[in-house]
Amino acid sequence: MSNGPHHPPGQGGQQQWGQQPQWGQQPQWGQQQPGQQPQWGQQPAPGQQPYPGQQPQWGQQPQWGRPGSNGGFPGYVAPPKPGIIPLRPLGLGEVLDGAFQATRKNAKAMFGSAVLFQLVIVILMGLTAAIFFGLGADIGSFIQPDGMPTAAGLGFGAGAIGAFLLIGLLDSASVFVLQGVLVIPVSRSILNEQTSFKDMWARAKGRIWPLVGLASVVLLATIAVLVATILLGVVLVSVADLSGWIVVPLVLAMVAAGIWAGIKIVLAPAALVLENIGIFASIRRSWNLVKGNWWRTFGIVALTVIIVGIVTSVVTVPLEFLISFIGAGTMETSTTEDVIFMTVITTLISALISTLFAAIGYAFQAGVTALLYVDLRMRHEGFDVVLMKEAERLAGSSSPGPSALPNPGPNQGRGI
Repeated sequence: MSNGPHHPPGQGGQQQWGQQPQWGQQPQWGQQQPGQQPQWGQQPAPGQQPYPGQQPQWGQQPQWGRPGSNGGFPGYVAPPKPGIIPLRPLGLGEVLDGAFQATRKNAKAMFGSAVLFQLVIVILMGLTAAIFFGLGADIGSFIQPDGMPTAAGLGFGAGAIGAFLLIGLLDSASVFVLQGVLVIPVSRSILNEQTSFKDMWARAKGRIWPLVGLASVVLLATIAVLVATILLGVVLVSVADLSGWIVVPLVLAMVAAGIWAGIKIVLAPAALVLENIGIFASIRRSWNLVKGNWWRTFGIVALTVIIVGIVTSVVTVPLEFLISFIGAGTMETSTTEDVIFMTVITTLISALISTLFAAIGYAFQAGVTALLYVDLRMRHEGFDVVLMKEAERLAGSSSPGPSALPNPGPNQGRGI
């Protein structure tokens, strides 16, 4: 007979190695139950990952990007930054800094193109000034004895005003074209791609005439609104016999409406080039992207214009004043022909100085506009996810080929 209950082998009072403890039984020292946190100083088994939310043990390195490893920010991983900006919605400082980095990274393409455009305008202005100053050398024949202009004087004045107005319109159109073209190197810098002068114009080749068409539509609409406002003011003052002060609020309302509409379509050149869409489609695209972000877009654009204006004025105004002062000193004892010649020369020198710094300003403003376009697409369409995938493709491919800013918008396919 046995003296007590019979225990099968391995089931005595001692718990066998690797056996789970019974109900109510405490695990032995160094033993761990499934799902239980390791004891102090105990390392996870080889190949075993720490449990979610577990704090690293003494001497153990935390796992990067795992929950609980960032000191109070579980699960947070910083967004990638393959190029000039992080791939997430941007702040004001990131937009300005990214535009500066893009212009520095693609200096030849951006500054070179801006200077080239502005030099063409300066040459046209110089030739026009030389022609009209030459035609107006005998200015006395354009004025009657009573001080009123003659018919020839009126024709001369109208021709000069029309010529310079035409050059001003060409300058405005060139800014639109330039802004659209410079979007290309800025957008490629987001993926850390550099763009040469030749490559930029090769990519923009098919978009030049649509940009010219967009600039023409905007300029014609502006002129039409301006003419309509002037005619309305004339009618209110003369026909309705109202006070001339009625024109002041009318002009202010026109300026406010122009600023509002200008901000709504400020992204049209970028959309036209990068999404390969038409003129009116790009205007609608910009209109929709700015919706709900008008004040933010206005603030960034206005701040950029103020910064560029201040920097440009600080450098150019003293130089232009010095040139004018020297020119005025040489004209005191000069003939009429010499005065005309010196006026043309000083005007051209001042224009060249202004051109150089205006080119820098245009390049920087184009960078800001391009990054605003990308920022609003990230906010509205999750464009940052698409950019991350493209950055991973470029980083993981040994021969990625010509990269492009992807285009997941209404017009599917790859961008420029």
